[in-house]
Amino acid sequence: MAIADLPHAELVEISVNEIGLIQKQSETEPGQPSHDDPVALGFGAWARPLQRLKYYIGKIRIDALRWKDGRRHHTEVGFVKLAVDELVDMDGQPVPMVALYLTENDTDSSDQAQQPVAIFTRRGIRFLAPVSIEAGINAPVPSRVSRFYSDDGRFCFNVQGPTSGQPTGAIIQYDTHDSPDESTWTAVGKVPIEPL
Repeated sequence: MAIADLPHAELVEISVNEIGLIQKQSETEPGQPSHDDPVALGFGAWARPLQRLKYYIGKIRIDALRWKDGRRHHTEVGFVKLAVDELVDMDGQPVPMVALYLTENDTDSSDQAQQPVAIFTRRGIRFLAPVSIEAGINAPVPSRVSRFYSDDGRFCFNVQGPTSGQPTGAIIQYDTHDSPDESTWTAVGKVPIEPL
């Protein structure tokens, strides 16, 4: 039974504690959607309210629940911010963004306690907490980063280890020609790593 019924989608219970927005099935073609368009959960807000350039569009809360003073108490320990803001480069030109805010514990949900951890925009991604990268599913293996790119993405700097006859490695600069195809890249510089 649907919790909510749309022309081509339904909000339904999909597990004990889970709901889902799913496509309706075509009445004439079983196993096919009645309308071939993705289902979506949307948030909307009027642009530039009260002439403000920075504004929220929506928010998804993460709450820790407790029984307090004879009633259920919500402690907001984090949220996903959907907004127009400038938290990546602070250049005074707000852009559409998604940010993850978290607290340091599960008891304080004040504005001061809720700080951004990661911010995503088309202008860049900003992490405000340590980042650890691991590879592997069953036995995580620390990932190694040996490539760095210039701000505009045009040049790749590759850190290479020792080769035969060299006690140390080198940093090679490649011109990517703005192409992801590494076979088209050209080596344009080399800096040997001198032993200490």
